[in-house]
Amino acid sequence: DRDAKLEVGTVDVWEDCGKPETLLATNRYLLDKGGGQEIATDNSVLIPPVHIASSASIANSVVGPYVSVAEEVVIENSIISDCIIDRAAHIEHAILRQSLVGSETQVRGGVGTVELGDHSKVNLG
Repeated sequence: DRDAKLEVGTVDVWEDCGKPETLLATNRYLLDKGGGQEIATDNSVLIPPVHIASSASIANSVVGPYVSVAEEVVIENSIISDCIIDRAAHIEHAILRQSLVGSETQVRGGVGTVELGDHSKVNLG
């Protein structure tokens, strides 16, 4: 983004985000430091800290704590905690914890912990 502003700051912690567990730990750290953002939802509960992109849609779900949701994500009838959900993913009728969901990925049904790359499709039920 040409008009984006970059700020310099001192870091107290350095994590290797190449592993799923440290990526999730870093997400928790950043959300605890005030990186959260919430949006209006349809019949849902958001448990801070969370970061929800303004173009995401959340209905009949519980999201949080420690969840980051990117642009155009749809979450329906689900319970999501300690997860990073990338752009345009669609999650429905699922309970996810400590999961990474790639962009344009579909997750349906069931309970689980997943690490899904972009354009994946999984039915947990």
